[in-house]
Amino acid sequence: MKRGTLSELSRLTGFSKTTISRILSGKADKYRVSDTTQRLVMSIYRLTCENMDEAAQHLRNNSYRTIGLAVPSISNPFFANLSAYIIAEARKYDYSVSIFDTQENGTIELEALYDMRQRKVDGIVIVPCGGRTQELEEMQKHIPVILVDRYFKKSKLPYISTNNFDGGYMAMKELITAGHRYILCIEGPSISVTTKERERGCKAAIKEFGNNCHVYFRGNEFSTDNGYLQTRLLKLLDPQPTAIFAMSSTILLGSLQALRELGLKIASDMSIISFDDFRFLDYFDPPISRIAQPLKGIGQAAVRIIVGSVESGKIINSQILMTPTLIKGKSIKNIITQR
Repeated sequence: MKRGTLSELSRLTGFSKTTISRILSGKADKYRVSDTTQRLVMSIYRLTCENMDEAAQHLRNNSYRTIGLAVPSISNPFFANLSAYIIAEARKYDYSVSIFDTQENGTIELEALYDMRQRKVDGIVIVPCGGRTQELEEMQKHIPVILVDRYFKKSKLPYISTNNFDGGYMAMKELITAGHRYILCIEGPSISVTTKERERGCKAAIKEFGNNCHVYFRGNEFSTDNGYLQTRLLKLLDPQPTAIFAMSSTILLGSLQALRELGLKIASDMSIISFDDFRFLDYFDPPISRIAQPLKGIGQAAVRIIVGSVESGKIINSQILMTPTLIKGKSIKNIITQR
């Protein structure tokens, strides 16, 4: 690839060569180019056009024993736990971990990648928050990169994730076989492969077990606000659901708050199952049924692959889906036995 050209930057960013020229020449403000556009172009320029030879030399000859870790939100319990497992595993190999919170923002993610390269990290573990693969693919030519949790189906980038299809299938099967025919499924972002695969698994279970079953797919965010809002709105659905599948632990927490406000008791009034496993879910009354992701295994495998790549000098190509586990609580009422 011929780097540093206006044509190449135009292809990567989607902006015109004129706009890019104004940014690189310091004339962006004069022509009222937005700050977001400037930051995006400069981030991609830095990632793809500066000092790549130095980065390649570093990969071959040096090791700073540091792994860069980028997550969408370190305050999210799921990503906090994943980060803890990665840090613990890295210590076994005498590696430190630099954590970057990308705030579910593609531009901040690009800036984090540039910062990692400037710090000369040995490898990158990233939960991608955007849909752009070109920058990561370019970096992977010079430094080991592995995606965790989220990945891109049409990319050759290596990844380790949960088999979300299986998880969605397990959760929906659990509700349908307990006799529930009207189910509210609260989802994450529609562009997320995680959401798409969990929904695909749900629909496979519906096709196999759900004669006369209707599922309301609602929501578009892995957040407590989304869980709360969609649960508050369930009384507008007709027929009303008797069960909820919360596609993440954050969605679950919002949903539980809404159920309390609606005066609905878990299991007796509304059955519920969640994705993600946290020990505190066993302390709810009743304990919450959930699909547990193998977070520890994902974190350990990611570090081992990065370390192996750094020490062997070979770029990784692994694409791994790990099997989730159903943990049965007491949050699902068996309607069949009640009839």
